Amino acid sequence: MFIIRSRTIELGASDEILAIIKPICIIIYSLVTVCGYKAVIKFFPHQVSDLELAVSLLEKCHDTNSVTSLRHESTGEMEAKCVILLWLSILVLVPFDIASVDSSIASNNELGELEPAPLVSRVLGFCKDYLSSAGPMRTISGLLLSRLLTRPDMPKAFIRFIDWTHEVLSSSKDDVMGHFQLLGVVEALAALFKAGSRNLLLDVVASVWNDISSLGKSGTAARSPLLRKFLVKLSQRIGLTCLPYRLPSWRYM
Repeated sequence: MFIIRSRTIELGASDEILAIIKPICIIIYSLVTVCGYKAVIKFFPHQVSDLELAVSLLEKCHDTNSVTSLRHESTGEMEAKCVILLWLSILVLVPFDIASVDSSIASNNELGELEPAPLVSRVLGFCKDYLSSAGPMRTISGLLLSRLLTRPDMPKAFIRFIDWTHEVLSSSKDDVMGHFQLLGVVEALAALFKAGSRNLLLDVVASVWNDISSLGKSGTAARSPLLRKFLVKLSQRIGLTCLPYRLPSWRYM
């Protein structure tokens, strides 16, 4: 990752950067597959200045489309996107307000009070697209969203995302992409209810529960064992969130 970081800084917006990082990302993703992402991301750089760099790199990968799905797998585009998403899942944990490190806010005078920072909006846009993916980008996007939207400075973005998931879960799409999007949204919500604080999640429990209750009774869930698995996982975490808080009988002084 340090090679990717240094080469990205050196080449900037040049198209050569993708040809350089894809073979490296294939190797890193192989390590993620064998060792697990938790063991690999500990070695990723996590400087605050890398946040905008990683988002720009993901944007360049996102805008590059392959001719066929076979070519998409063989050229390393999927691996590059997965590795950059994992990198972002570390970078969004920086202990600073993300708006304070977003250089585009200074030149954007039309940003509303209820709108998230442009950098956050870009990340959310990418993740929403990848939630419709059939590959590992769907799961990693859910991980990134769970760490980004549960930050203390992200309540507006969190509410906007919950509203978007309500629209997706309420709409009936029988096509393949719609089914993958349902899987991604439910999996992302399960990740959010795992990482989020109880005070943040209690405000949206009712709406999320109503959505997944209706979805669980639909024919779409009856035909998809994986969707039922994610619905059970999300229901379990909603139940744990609703349990009354219990103070431990002892604590460190």
